[in-house]
Amino acid sequence: MGANHYGQISPEEPRLGADGAVYVQTLGCGIERITDIASDEPKSKLVWTFPGSFCGVPTIVGHFLMQSVPAMHGLIVLDISNGAKPVEVSRLKLSDNYFPHWTSWDEKTRRLVVTGSENRLYLLKLDEATARWPSTRPSMTRTASPDSTSPIESGRKAGRVPAYPTAWFFPAKVYKRAKSLVCISVAR
Repeated sequence: MGANHYGQISPEEPRLGADGAVYVQTLGCGIERITDIASDEPKSKLVWTFPGSFCGVPTIVGHFLMQSVPAMHGLIVLDISNGAKPVEVSRLKLSDNYFPHWTSWDEKTRRLVVTGSENRLYLLKLDEATARWPSTRPSMTRTASPDSTSPIESGRKAGRVPAYPTAWFFPAKVYKRAKSLVCISVAR
């Protein structure tokens, strides 16, 4: 059931781990580990519970699972080398009011892409050997042109309830300027 007593609720996002197990994030901010997938009797166990609720889309890089955690306005990284007993290895608070949602790893630039509750995205450099974040804080380094709008802003203009963006596409030249932690903000 988990420390928050609802970590198993609403399983959503399956990710294949290096150990062959499938890790499923839940809206109750839990991580379920499913083993013996190829058998007639797969097994599922809640192996971790993050603080809060409505955790978003996780990403696995090597033996590290990176989870967006809105309650802490940031990310928590777990070492899942021993998937039955994950270990927290790092945390990163993005800001005081940002609610991260979607994450994905970009193989080419070796950065974690994070979207969330605002018209910005973060490109985060991670030490892939230790899963530690650089000591610098994320900072805004580029503003898109005024005629650009994010899915959130487009939804507001159309009178719809805003939703979290789940993908961003932009020129590769943005990556080339990025040194460490980057936030790209869309102007209104």
